[in-house]
Amino acid sequence: MDTNLVLPLAVDKCAVVFDYYFADVSKKAAKKNQASIKVSEKVQEEDEAICDAVQHGLASRAYVAGRLSVRAKPRRAPFSPVAACGPDGSLAPSGGGGLNLRG
Repeated sequence: MDTNLVLPLAVDKCAVVFDYYFADVSKKAAKKNQASIKVSEKVQEEDEAICDAVQHGLASRAYVAGRLSVRAKPRRAPFSPVAACGPDGSLAPSGGGGLNLRG
């Protein structure tokens, strides 16, 4: 499991702190855990490209803000209990939480 904390720095810049959690942090599992981190980093790169494109579009003169559709907004509530279980010791942090500055 991984988490990320997005810290706004300015209207067009943020810092993202990544933390990775694994049930097995033994040397035997290290290769598998590193592969998992690599996949996660690839997904983050793809997400960053999407966010950059969206921000570019929002900054254009063609964009006009509309109404927020609560029914269309995806809900994350089912994931909250999963994220909350980390501190009980069942998941160990990788210790490799990095800082990625974007902007």
